Amino acid sequence: MTFTALVLYFANLLFDYPLQNEFMARLKSKNIYILFVHSAIWGLGLSILLQYFQLFAWWKVFFLVFGHMAIDGFKARELYRPANERGTTRALDNKDFAALYIDQLLHIVQLAVVMVF
Repeated sequence: MTFTALVLYFANLLFDYPLQNEFMARLKSKNIYILFVHSAIWGLGLSILLQYFQLFAWWKVFFLVFGHMAIDGFKARELYRPANERGTTRALDNKDFAALYIDQLLHIVQLAVVMVF
């Protein structure tokens, strides 16, 4: 179980960052189709691993893809930030890193749910 969790966690990082190009990262906050494509790559990639570990179920695919869309949609639209700071151009600060940690924590919760149920 620990090995499975580690594999899924590192796959989460791989599918969430390196497989998301600059185009997707920039436009997923403005275009729901691009957000869906990014989420589908992430969710389907993890679903293949769930199949390998014999944990696959169709509801998990939907849970992963649409859950990822909701989480990244909030992050991409800067809803983790105070309203007076949205849309500003500036260097990364602690609030940006907090948003990334919240994002990853929620994705880890998703992975825990699909492993347990």
